[in-house]
Amino acid sequence: IEYHNCAYATYGQPYAEKRGEDGEWGGDNDNEDGNGNTQILGCGAARGGDDYWYMGRTPCFRPQAAFSLYGIPTDHSGSSSGSKCHKATYINSFFTTMGPEALAAPLGVDTTYGNSYCTVYPPDDDAAMNDDADADHDDKGNFAAYTSSGTGCQQNRFVTDTYGGANCDGNDYVKTTDTLDSFNKALDNLDCVQIYDSSSGYVYENDDGGDGGDGDGGNVDFTALDNTVEILQYSITCNILQYADDCPDRYGVLSKYEKNLKEALAKADMWSKGAGEKAMNALTVVLFCVSLLLGATILRKRRRLTGKSKVPLPPPVAKDDPSVVSSAAAALPSIVSSSAASAAASAAALSSLVSSAAASVATSVRSVLPAGEPKETLPSHEVTFMSDRQLGMTIMGSVFGCYVRTVIEGGQAAQDERVQVGDIITKVGRRTVNKGTSLKGVLGLIKMEKAKNSQFVIGFRKP
Repeated sequence: IEYHNCAYATYGQPYAEKRGEDGEWGGDNDNEDGNGNTQILGCGAARGGDDYWYMGRTPCFRPQAAFSLYGIPTDHSGSSSGSKCHKATYINSFFTTMGPEALAAPLGVDTTYGNSYCTVYPPDDDAAMNDDADADHDDKGNFAAYTSSGTGCQQNRFVTDTYGGANCDGNDYVKTTDTLDSFNKALDNLDCVQIYDSSSGYVYENDDGGDGGDGDGGNVDFTALDNTVEILQYSITCNILQYADDCPDRYGVLSKYEKNLKEALAKADMWSKGAGEKAMNALTVVLFCVSLLLGATILRKRRRLTGKSKVPLPPPVAKDDPSVVSSAAAALPSIVSSSAASAAASAAALSSLVSSAAASVATSVRSVLPAGEPKETLPSHEVTFMSDRQLGMTIMGSVFGCYVRTVIEGGQAAQDERVQVGDIITKVGRRTVNKGTSLKGVLGLIKMEKAKNSQFVIGFRKP
């Protein structure tokens, strides 16, 4: 075994008890040995009767010795040389259950000042003593003037503390009177002590005639044990989760065990759920999968419809963008002004060359502009344009609305074959275009549709 530290842990465990004839412990006087002596070691004994049975079940906490246990098989190759206490030989970690003397005394350490006893000091003034001084020390109020002294733990080291009252209660701590340096040093030397060897032929027998106790409720002579392996009779394994700072886990083995146990219990709990909870979980999984499949189907169908609506067109021969249309729109006033100037010059008897040019321009304009106000009942059509390509036409504005000035060969407008020069634009996307809509407004609608959609519609009607 290897000693590690001091730890506050429960005092008195089932390993350190002797049961009554009925096999039970606790209650009022069920466990007496026939002489009126309760057969349980530790402070959680059956004291309290039927009315206060729970007080006898309350565990007591006292300073205990924490140590690790190692074991080496007889055929182990390293049993005769080197350290015998290492990760490969580690078994488990323990707390003593009857105070530090349960470990120290069998291994030859003096426990005069390091033990689980509580020494009570009555007050100097006899008048301060209560009349019930001979009664059991169960009521703090009756012994408020008393002081007591016992072993405690500070920073995992054993010390001697002084308490108010007669019970060595940690809630009544007064001060530390001794750091027990010699006792702690002697325990530290128990770094890898052999307590059992199969060659000794010792076999532990838990019978009533052994040295496990003399039936007086807790006075065990630990120096008179038949074999030091009986230290384990007065020890219990510690829990790394409950005593994270006190339970020795030098190699992380206990943490690993607890983690594996927690994961196993979680899996077992998952499969042990009730029928209703299992059905609800299964339904949730099914609904989730159905939602995924439905979403994937909708996306696939939308992509298929989008692919079918895209008509492949040859690349445009010439570029046509809103800037070209804007340039044409900007040139219109100059053309009109030029025509007016030519007409005025003709009236003023200018040269025949100027008159001929004016007549030519006027003829060109008349061939493009509609002859009069179009009728709403004239034939109309809609053309789908792709946003990533040029329109393939130029647009002009007039008092009758915006119309097609030119159709570029090989462009989208020419591919439809229905778009002709002079066609009036009646809609862009879902927005209606009338004769009051300016050229700038029509160009803005076309730009907006290109930015929002991969394809859009422009409506036309014949002049």
